[in-house]
Amino acid sequence: MGDDTSTTSSKTEATQDLEKAALPTTTVPSIAPPPPPLATWTLPHDPRNPKTWPLAVRLFHTAHPSLFSLATTISVSIYTPAIPALTDALSTTPTLALLGLSVFSLGLGLGPVLAAPLSETYGRRPIYLLSAPLSLLFHIGAALSPSLPSLLVCRFLAALFGAPPLALGGGTLADLWDMRTHGAIVAGGFTLTPFLGPVLGPLLGGFIPTSGAHWRWHAGGAPALLLAPLVVASVFTRETYAPAILAHPRPPLTARRLVQTLARPIAMLGTEPILAALAVYAAFAMGLMFAFFATYPLVFNSIYNFRSHETGLAFLGIAAGLLAAYATFIYLHSTPHRSPEGLLRLPTLAALPLPASLLLFAFTARASTHWILPVLAGVPFGWATLGLFLGIACYLVEAYGPAHGASALAATGLLRYGFGAAMPLAVGPMVRVMGVAGAGSVWAAVALLLAPVPWVLVRWGAEVRGRSGRAVKMGMEGR
Repeated sequence: MGDDTSTTSSKTEATQDLEKAALPTTTVPSIAPPPPPLATWTLPHDPRNPKTWPLAVRLFHTAHPSLFSLATTISVSIYTPAIPALTDALSTTPTLALLGLSVFSLGLGLGPVLAAPLSETYGRRPIYLLSAPLSLLFHIGAALSPSLPSLLVCRFLAALFGAPPLALGGGTLADLWDMRTHGAIVAGGFTLTPFLGPVLGPLLGGFIPTSGAHWRWHAGGAPALLLAPLVVASVFTRETYAPAILAHPRPPLTARRLVQTLARPIAMLGTEPILAALAVYAAFAMGLMFAFFATYPLVFNSIYNFRSHETGLAFLGIAAGLLAAYATFIYLHSTPHRSPEGLLRLPTLAALPLPASLLLFAFTARASTHWILPVLAGVPFGWATLGLFLGIACYLVEAYGPAHGASALAATGLLRYGFGAAMPLAVGPMVRVMGVAGAGSVWAAVALLLAPVPWVLVRWGAEVRGRSGRAVKMGMEGR
């Protein structure tokens, strides 16, 4: 009898939730339709629910997109140590050779825009199964490219098909874990990979020879080796998205529906103030990270006469800051939070150290100071950059839920990697005209202007979510 009462109560609560969902909400104009209505789990311990899977299975499905993301983002910057050798081998200029970094960044930005809304409509697993082998093939193509145009095309496509886990990973983790408890810590580990990968790239690439044809390992050979095991692992993944598991009715994939679905992340950028503000902030932080891929060789090779592998080791300062940021995130979120805005505690703390670290690097990168000072400036920079994005990514996943979380991350990724593509090309001319100190001061001023964003959302984010047609309404009573 007790079980019947409990079941009846659960059904009543589910009915009330559905009735609340049916109430009118603020209309948000959009050129993209919403995804199909979410199927929900009616039984609290349904074995098909990914949140009830054994811990080892959930960890495997967490590790897969995390390692996929890490391998893809290492591929961004492992290319840069080979630019001088590639310039000679392909008879091009350093600026044109640097496009290999920029086009890869563009691919990383566009890939999630294509994959995330499709995953929300048709499931996560088909995207993983398709993207991993295609990315591997185009990395091999980049390694074998006979000319710069073919190299650029292959690197772009390798990034385009390697990028889906950058956005799908967030949706996958929302399927697997409760973000109000330990799930935020797991999600933070996943969010570490898009930042740690680009920092590890120059470090690993600095120890790979670039003479002769060895530059091909940087262009695609080494990334292909990293991706090969993940192609095999993709076969053993299971679907985590509830509507796909429950065979929830989904519309046929028509050309019109495809265009509308792919437009969803872009539409959200134009109609969701929370997403727009945080996406610009995260994009600026990522752009700074990519700018250092061009700045570090200028500073450490030219001013301090470092060799390639020594310049790669200089990135250890940033790497230490990234790991410290993750440790801080775990500490701050070891207890549950009452609303999504609770996930913005670390971004509020990181907002001011970001411009401070830029000024520290800008005014210590000179021949009259020891090289350790600009290296140490990377520690607070890495801490602040990842601290911002850890909080922003986890906040967006929880604020927009399984229905729109992946699209929110895809929209953020589009801006992030767009900035990442442009800033390495801009930093060289800026440094030549303004010097390291002048260019660093400009970036620090922009970072200071953006610093209030997380503080504003901690105070008013719940109210803004309440007026959104896509954000979840949980935790409206407080932070």
